[in-house]
Amino acid sequence: MEMQMTRTIRRNKIAFFTSLLAILLFSSFKIVDKKHGAIIDQAKLKIEYRFEMKKKPYGGVSVMNDTAILLYGDRYSLSYYQSAYYADSLTNKPGGKKVKFRMLERGLNEKNPYLFLEPHTLPDYTYVDYSESVIINYDSERIYVPILYKEPIEDIKWTLRNYDSRVISGYQVYKAVCNFRGRYYEAWYTPEIPIEVGPWKFQGLPGAILEVYDDDRCFFWSAFSVEYSPKKPIEPIRWIKFSALPFTEVERKEYLRDARSYMNGESVDTNKTLQKVIATGARTHYLQRKKQKSEYDFIERDYLSCHQDETDSTIASPNKNYSLDSFTIEGVPRKDYLLLQYEYASLKDTIDIIYYRPDLQLVEISNDQSVTYSLRTYQMKEEFGSEAGKKRWQQLFNQGLESVKAGALPMTEFMNRLPRLGDQEVITLNLQTGAMIVYDNIGTEQYQYNDSATIEWELLDQHKSLLGYDCQLAKAHFRGRNWYAWYTMDIPVSAGPWKLFGLPGLIFEAYDEKEHYHYTLKGVEQKKPSLDYSILISPNATPIDRKKLISRQQVFRATGGEEFISVASSTIDNYPKPKELE
Repeated sequence: MEMQMTRTIRRNKIAFFTSLLAILLFSSFKIVDKKHGAIIDQAKLKIEYRFEMKKKPYGGVSVMNDTAILLYGDRYSLSYYQSAYYADSLTNKPGGKKVKFRMLERGLNEKNPYLFLEPHTLPDYTYVDYSESVIINYDSERIYVPILYKEPIEDIKWTLRNYDSRVISGYQVYKAVCNFRGRYYEAWYTPEIPIEVGPWKFQGLPGAILEVYDDDRCFFWSAFSVEYSPKKPIEPIRWIKFSALPFTEVERKEYLRDARSYMNGESVDTNKTLQKVIATGARTHYLQRKKQKSEYDFIERDYLSCHQDETDSTIASPNKNYSLDSFTIEGVPRKDYLLLQYEYASLKDTIDIIYYRPDLQLVEISNDQSVTYSLRTYQMKEEFGSEAGKKRWQQLFNQGLESVKAGALPMTEFMNRLPRLGDQEVITLNLQTGAMIVYDNIGTEQYQYNDSATIEWELLDQHKSLLGYDCQLAKAHFRGRNWYAWYTMDIPVSAGPWKLFGLPGLIFEAYDEKEHYHYTLKGVEQKKPSLDYSILISPNATPIDRKKLISRQQVFRATGGEEFISVASSTIDNYPKPKELE
């Protein structure tokens, strides 16, 4: 009896794997034989992503900037990159090879790996056949011929962190994390588009993925355009294959190992993939490369023995269902880290009341202390703070000014394009005692003062939803202004933007009665901050009294000292009064 059961199980296993192999070898390749440009489906979702990739071919680091496109239909989806599409489109064009050669030559001269046509880091075209649950990867030029490899759609073990929320391209998104093929990823998905899809091979979340990146930020996708039309097709999904050369069909891990081996200058004769290409007639031979060490920069690193297989992870869900981990990061107490992102608008002119200065403020919370600073100012200091950076900024300024003088660029557009500092205030706040250390500037001179505050809030019976959280209204008179704040008790952290705190929950929105100053929460993550805000603080900051600093700042602004170029004359009457009037 036991022997009969064993034989039955063995037959079932053989039948299963035979069926799977048949699917992979036959059913999933119906589209492969189609002509270039053939329509295979109609897209009801189109997402364009800003794509950045750190490339490390032979020691140095270069950042690639590209546009990734995702098209999703009922049966197929396609993910590809504009630069690859452009390079491949030159294949059959007159003079196309010359253009490619010029790109390669320019890359050599400028030492810019982005302009090299190889080594590619990602497969150029990723098709998903949902009817067969198969991914078809078409890589056009990593080893100079069309390479095809296929794989079943993998069940990525995501851990949901819906405590973290942001807005991307107008959609409310939530965070999820996973380990996938040798890298740790953070993804932001939106349930407002209930399709389990994303760029490249990312899928399996309860909504479309609008942003995803690995922990080293070597690969970064962020949506900037989203079209979703469940009933009316947006555009056709086509089979793309510019090259007339036949496909060489390979196994994924073996192909990646062989491609890396070839790039490192190892033997061509023992390279199975290269020999397979030669056997198909796609190439007659491969030249032996000089041995040189190349970084392991493929996005999939599970082909290396030193990495875990597939999606094995200590943080991954143990079953197919989503793991809902709303309030904690593994090994980190609930309130140890919070990173808040506030959109900050301050009125620039009380006469021209539509002129607001936009900024993005970060609030880092750790162990009952918050630190508030401007992301815009941080980015300026990081990029242009050094002597070389100051020269780059001056070059941008001079080039723009020449365009203005020549009449090619309006002054207002020049001012909008010019990289500028945001708010220069840096505030460290003890959320238990209200004690603060504040750093702020008058021009290029930084000052520092100690401060403390206790805000008496009046809780009002008004509610609204922000970022999916139920928020309640509160009102307080603080330093000469009436402030309104929307907070949620779902996140019981007594913090907020600027010097506003003391409510029984996190502040999502705050503004003064005249709405000269307005903060709106755009993102909340439970993660350890990665930016070093100390670059914003001078060790030589001059001590000063708070009221004296505010008074001097008003005079400085009223006399136009704040701007490098005055677009319009200003007087002390039409500048808004400071946030603190007392």
